[in-house]
This record gives sequence, C-alpha cells and structure tokens, in this order.
Amino acid sequence: MRYSRTENGCQKLFLVKCDLHNVRFAGRGAFGRVSSGQHRETGQWRAIKVQSHNLREVKQEAAHQRKVGGAHHTLPRLLDHYEVYRASGSRLGVIEMEHGGRSLADTRRRLSVLDHQKHIYCDKLPVKTAAAIVLKVLDGLQAMHGKRFVHLDLQPKNVLWDGSKPESVKMVDFGTVEALHHTGEPKGGTWEYMPPEQFGRGPFTEATDLFQAVALLIYLTSGRAPFIAWSRDGVKGLHNDGGRNSAIGSCPQELHGLLHKHLRFRGHLRPTLQELREDLQWFC
Repeated sequence: MRYSRTENGCQKLFLVKCDLHNVRFAGRGAFGRVSSGQHRETGQWRAIKVQSHNLREVKQEAAHQRKVGGAHHTLPRLLDHYEVYRASGSRLGVIEMEHGGRSLADTRRRLSVLDHQKHIYCDKLPVKTAAAIVLKVLDGLQAMHGKRFVHLDLQPKNVLWDGSKPESVKMVDFGTVEALHHTGEPKGGTWEYMPPEQFGRGPFTEATDLFQAVALLIYLTSGRAPFIAWSRDGVKGLHNDGGRNSAIGSCPQELHGLLHKHLRFRGHLRPTLQELREDLQWFC
C-alpha cells in the first residue's frame, strides 16, 4: 500500500509512527532530502533523512549505529539513531538533531572573523577551542573502541558542533564503521584525513581513528585539511616527511610539538588515546 506524502516529502505513516510534528525541510544530503521535526512527547528536535535510493547503504549505516551505540542507549559523543522505516519505496530514518545539526565545517565558517590587518576573513579556531573539541571527539572514540569498533571517517562534516560549548560536540555517519583490527578493503573514508593503512587493507585499529582526530585538529587550527591533492594517489604521495611538515607548518607554533609526536604515518608509532588526551589538556 502506498501512502501520500506530506508537503515536505515525508510519508504520513512515518510521521505517525515517530510521533513527530512541526516538520519542515532542512536541506539535501548525499542520498536524499533531510527534514527536521519535533517529538510530541519530549519536545526534542530530530532530523529525518529521506533516502530515495541506495537503500542497502542506508540500512547498513543504521545497523552499524545500533551495533556501536544501541538504538536507544547512546554512547558519549555519538548521535543517536532512533528508527528506520520503509514506506512508498523509500527508506526513512529519524536521528537525534543536535542544536541545528551544524557540522564543524559549517560552524567554523560561521564563526569566521575579519582580520582587519590582512583584510581577509579568518576561519581558524583558537587552539584552546580546537583542543577542547578534539577532546570531546576522543570521548566518543574511547566509547566506540571499548565496544571494539573503529569509525574510519572522522572529518569536519561528520562531527557536529553548534559553536557554543564543546559539550555539544557529537560524531555522526557510521557507514564506514568496522570491527577493531579488521583487515580488507575499507568501505570508504575521506582521503585528506586518512592514514596510510586506510589506503590499503588495514589493519584498522584505534591508531587509525587517532590519526584522523589529529588531522581534525590541524583542520580546525589551520583552516585547511592536512593532505590536499586532486586524487587519491596524490594524497598518498603526500604521506612523507615533506607532506607531514607542510601540514604541521600550517598550524600555530605552539601545536608543533604535539603534532610531530602524534601525526605518524606508521600506526604502531602513534601514541595512545590517553597520551593524546593528556597532551591536548595542556591547551585547555
């Protein structure tokens, strides 16, 4: 049986099941449109992802989220994924909506300020703020690693922050999650933030996620991704001392010691999550 759509494209059956109202269009994602709605009982705002194709990937992402955090028991710093339904040929998912759902990339641009001396807008975050954000990301990673999973796609669009206190930071997008120490072809990732083992067949360990956490710190304090090239092979070609020094050199001088210690291309040489946490806390 087919159900008629509401004005914003979400099926009426879905909204009844989820007990949502005040639904409005919020934007478009990679696989379909995104709306927001308010839960009638709790008043909490949630994001509604309407997926019109690639249903297998949507189902896979939802399954990963349930494995990692449980459908209704969120781990620290992970966005909760409540329900997934199928109606009228589309798959619809409802997830927690974190303060408008702004990614690090969006919030960083929104907070950019005019540098009157250089007459340009500066979208680099202060080191103290960036360190506090990455510390919250580490909380989420520690929880995931404790359940024997790795994220594998920590990049600015997959971390939400509303621009206020770091406590609002949450990680999203679990389509690339793998079991800890998994070997084989990775499901995906974002080249500019990936360590060398993710261009191969692993193994994918805690150190893989930690490399990306440090890459996030570089992005937040330099205004650019650490390894930028036109192609996958081009990014791989930057995984050398020259590429590493260029990425570190784009950041404030006070971070250089930390970055030289933690931005390592060989996974077994990367310090632990606890060591990274302790080093970041010096800046907070």
